[in-house]
Amino acid sequence: MIFSDYIQNLEQIRKRISDITDKYDMKGDIKNGDDVRYSFFNQLYRIIMSYNFGLVDFVRNISGGKKVKELFNVESASETSAILLDFFGFLKNGFIYSLSTLIENYFRSIYRTLFTDKNAQKEFYEIRKEVFEHFNLLKDSDYWKALSILSNIRNCIHNNGIYISRQSYIKIEYHGKINIFRNGEAHESASLDNIISVVNDIVSLVEIINEKAGYAKDISALFPIKKP
Repeated sequence: MIFSDYIQNLEQIRKRISDITDKYDMKGDIKNGDDVRYSFFNQLYRIIMSYNFGLVDFVRNISGGKKVKELFNVESASETSAILLDFFGFLKNGFIYSLSTLIENYFRSIYRTLFTDKNAQKEFYEIRKEVFEHFNLLKDSDYWKALSILSNIRNCIHNNGIYISRQSYIKIEYHGKINIFRNGEAHESASLDNIISVVNDIVSLVEIINEKAGYAKDISALFPIKKP
């Protein structure tokens, strides 16, 4: 996938999210506020918008590098390229981490509503497994695989890009591509194509769960951010 297509695909997902929330607004059964079914899409819309804004700035700079030279007082093309690549990596890691945090909050919020007598602070893997089972969603579906890939990429970010686990390796076949997370090695699963597929599948998954689930309080709304 070329970079301009990547940006346009992200914009198409953002438009898709806008259509979903417009539908919720018209029907009125899923309302804005502290309902995680609405707030998930509301927040994802803003995460994608912010990510794409940074990507557009990246494209503008990489074509000339003028701003980089002005800000960092560098002369060589190699040093300019290194700064830009670091910026792109930071943008992508930030997006992956923000998406991971958002989806975990969503699942924990749904879980707390479905299973009021159970511990919602257990490992996220167990949370999503029980939610999938409750809604008869398969663990060999692209939805499950999308979450697995996202989770493993996020964990690798914690370890400076290296997969560290008690398992020697994990193999995930996803949209015709084999993804390998091998213990002690870097991964190659955060490709542009993979990210678009993961986000699209997550949007579809949340739509499905939202249709089957009732009101679920966004647990992040229980801990409002205080102004400094």
